[in-house]
Amino acid sequence: MSSPVISVPENATVQEAAQIMADKGISSVFIQDREEYLGIFTTTDLMKRVVAKGLDPKTTSALSVATSPILTIDQHLTPREANEKMIHHNVKRIGVTQGKKIVGIISTKDIVRL
Repeated sequence: MSSPVISVPENATVQEAAQIMADKGISSVFIQDREEYLGIFTTTDLMKRVVAKGLDPKTTSALSVATSPILTIDQHLTPREANEKMIHHNVKRIGVTQGKKIVGIISTKDIVRL
């Protein structure tokens, strides 16, 4: 699991979100409104929902092209259970929760490393 969660504000543009991802060397960021995560913006969202559709990253809201709701898994579940959930929902990463709060993210790359 990667922690802490990297996020951008709900009014961030695609360009701003992509810049943070590039600066941090990560492939996704959560979109945040105060204490709540509204969606997850990934490199796949960038490619399929922005670039392929010819949208302007400087004016397109990251939230408008993010994946929502965020798929999550409880921190006490096993990597195998996380992998099964990702396969079932055809996603590469899911939020990890402690109670109702997202505290990290796990990806297929994390599971492969185990």
